[in-house]
Amino acid sequence: LPNGIQIDKDEDLHFDVKEKQNIILTVSRIGTIQKNTERFLESLAQLELKDWKVYLIGPIEKDFEPKIELFFEKYPQLKNKINFTGPISDRQLLFDYFKKAKVFCLPSLWESFGLVTIEALYSGCYIVTSKSASTQDILPDPTSRTIIDPTNVTEIRDALQKIIDSGLPNDFQPDKNRKFINDTFTWDKITTTLGTKLNLPLRHE
Repeated sequence: LPNGIQIDKDEDLHFDVKEKQNIILTVSRIGTIQKNTERFLESLAQLELKDWKVYLIGPIEKDFEPKIELFFEKYPQLKNKINFTGPISDRQLLFDYFKKAKVFCLPSLWESFGLVTIEALYSGCYIVTSKSASTQDILPDPTSRTIIDPTNVTEIRDALQKIIDSGLPNDFQPDKNRKFINDTFTWDKITTTLGTKLNLPLRHE
């Protein structure tokens, strides 16, 4: 059984794309080797962001803080474009970022099960990410994502620049993705499946 997310049972599965803004979002442990933040920043420095902004949410590794300072010293024009929020423990506030962002980018060098990717897909984000053990399970629909080589800064940049310049793909279907996550990766569905496998009686509240 997979990991899962908790959602409001009464939440409308239709996603209002009008809520979306020109935002690229990542949620991770900023500055760890696994999350590949350094290459991500290199790719952002090469982008023509236009009216887009980038938000990096998550705890920042102490030894990475000087690298952020050096980055903004080198690219001072990006201070108003690239934002480090630090960790956000308020789940509603975090989901507000997911709901506003058009693109979720997770260029990790490796992942086991990307729970934040599920949250992003459920929130109507288009996904730009690296291939991992769970990619095909979480993102089986090729219209929902672009898979990049996380070691290739140019490839990360080009994937994001294409969206900035041309918009999201015409065949991207956030409602379809939202229903897929609701049917597959919510705790209600997962625990029901587990109960069935264990031959447990269903409890109706």
